[in-house]
Amino acid sequence: MYFRLVETFPDHVVLAQVAFSAILTTKDRPTRATFDRKVCDFVLCSKGFEVIAVIELDDASHQGREQADAKRQALLTRAGYRVERFAQIPDAGVLRARLMPPAPSAANPQQHPVSSQQHAPSVVSESADTAPRRKATRAV
Repeated sequence: MYFRLVETFPDHVVLAQVAFSAILTTKDRPTRATFDRKVCDFVLCSKGFEVIAVIELDDASHQGREQADAKRQALLTRAGYRVERFAQIPDAGVLRARLMPPAPSAANPQQHPVSSQQHAPSVVSESADTAPRRKATRAV
């Protein structure tokens, strides 16, 4: 999947096995415990490391973990990240269609290429100091 993503999105950065703590942050220890030691399969970023989407490959290693996967996805979605799941490695056309919707046309200016979830409020818990990091780098 990594090589397919790199091939399909040559002008982007593809990161593999990204710790949630690299894209989520909180000052609240109990909230941090909800995502500590969790890893997403892939993160697609712009060259400026703006997160475009978190990508999960639901291969055989995910069998029997559907509830845990749903909780992980909900956590990322609540934090404002777009999560795309694939049951198998898709071809380049499917990846482009799912991850890079067409740009808005002059005929339909309401259409926007960015998922509304990408700009959703940044909340992982009730804590007001919780927010996703839009850059895929860890703050110190």
